[in-house]
This record gives sequence, structure tokens and C-alpha cells, in this order.
Amino acid sequence: MNFFSSHGGVLFSKDKTTLLSYPGGRTGAYIIPDKTTSIAAGAFEGCSNLTNVEFSSEVSTIGDSAFGGCSGLRSVSLPEKVTSLGAFVFYRCIGLTGIEFPSGLTEIGRGAFGECSSLNNINFPSGLTSIGEYAFFFCTSLSSIDVPYGLRTIGVYAFGNCTGLNSADLSSELSEINSCVFYGCDSLTSISFPPGLTSIGESAFNGCQALSRIDLNYFTELSSVGETAFYGCSSAIIKLPERIDSLGQYAFGTPISSCFKVIVPNETIRDLVAGAPCNFSGDRIEIQP
Repeated sequence: MNFFSSHGGVLFSKDKTTLLSYPGGRTGAYIIPDKTTSIAAGAFEGCSNLTNVEFSSEVSTIGDSAFGGCSGLRSVSLPEKVTSLGAFVFYRCIGLTGIEFPSGLTEIGRGAFGECSSLNNINFPSGLTSIGEYAFFFCTSLSSIDVPYGLRTIGVYAFGNCTGLNSADLSSELSEINSCVFYGCDSLTSISFPPGLTSIGESAFNGCQALSRIDLNYFTELSSVGETAFYGCSSAIIKLPERIDSLGQYAFGTPISSCFKVIVPNETIRDLVAGAPCNFSGDRIEIQP
């Protein structure tokens, strides 16, 4: 019994609704047939000579790593029926400069655009609620991000080592900035925090040496700043709120690589910053009631 079919040398399921495998050595563009509703995991993986793909409007599912390593792709417009993107779906598409998301997209999976080093422009759809861990790590050409208000989750290291990133607007329903989200973003100069911020994770801004002033004093619900959260932010002046419950080890750096100054509202917060486990240098703490 034959469970597969072929269309122009491309392998499909027998009913031709699922594209299973694209020939790795083929060059140029490809138009996905109208009947296709899903792209299997790894279907185009490693097709480095694929320059463009035009999706059928019926495609609703794109599997993990479906286009991973398609280094010849320059831009992609995803079909409107796609509501989530799987893990590593466009991982290491190093020629990809732009992506057009469908309006109904709610989730971007783990490592979906990791190491897409030419990606320079992202317009997130308004209904997006989740960005997975490592989703855009090492997207070194990305210069700014502006997340939609309904976003609730950004995974670990989601924008880590985006060395070209200079501004990030997180004004959304986020309450936590996860660990290492902006790790190594050494060009980041501007960050807008979500209004309901409650915690900043471990190494969230580690190595963000271009950050200069971070006003956290307006965030009355902020309760914790994780270990080495601002390590290496050597130009940063950080102003803390009147109440904070927990500071991780070296939250504002070590004697070798620390923030320029931490401004606190009272002696209680000063003692928390200077004492263990935070251990921030007392001569770099300023009290401003």
C-alpha cells in the first residue's frame, strides 16, 4: 500500500495535504500547492538553495525545524491560518531579512528564529501572547523590538546576544522578565518595562554595557531582582523602588564588573543592596529619599 505521493519531485502524503520532504539540492523558489494544509517537521531543513517559498492559503501547521538552515531564504510571508510556530522552524536562516506574521499568530516557539543573523525588522501581531525561549537569540541585525500589549510570556534567552539591539519596548501584560532574556545585548540603550513588573530574572540584562539609566522606582510591585541580573552594565545608574523583597547574588555586578551606581530610597534598601547575597559596593550606593 502506498502512503505517499509525489508532485514535481516533492514528497507529500497520499492525499497531498501534507508536504513531507523537499529535495535538498533544488535551487530557486517554490510555490506550495493549494491543497496543502500542513508542512511536516524538517520538510525543507537544510535546503540552502531555496530562495523563496510561497505558501498555500490553506496551510495552518508548520512543523518543528521545517525551514531550519534554509540560508538562501530572504523574506517570508506566513499564511493567515497559522496560529503558532513550532520549535526552530526558521532556525539559522542566515539570509532571512524580514518576516511577515499572520494576524492570528499567538505563539512563537523555542528557537524559532534563532541565529537568523540578517533579520532586521519584526512587526509582532497584536494577538501574540508568547515568545519561546531562544526564539530570537543571536539575531545580531535586529535593532529594535516592540511587543504587543497582550504578550504574557518571554522565554529564557529569547533575545540573548542580539548585539545590534538598541531599544526594547516591553509595555505589555508581562509581569516577569525571564532569565537571560537580553543577555549579551551590548548595544541596548533603551528599555521600557511592563507596568505590572514583579520580577527580573537571573542575568536578564547581563552584559548590557550600553544601558545608562534604569528607573525601577515606579514599579511598586517589583519584588525581586535575580542573580547577576545587571552584571556588566558598567554605565548603568539604577534607581530602586521603596520596597523590594529579594536581591540575588551580585544582582548589580561584582567588584570586577558592576553597575556605575544604585540609587535607593532609604537605609533599609541600602542595607539590602550592600549586604549578602547582593554584595554591591557601598561607595556606589546613593540614598535619595
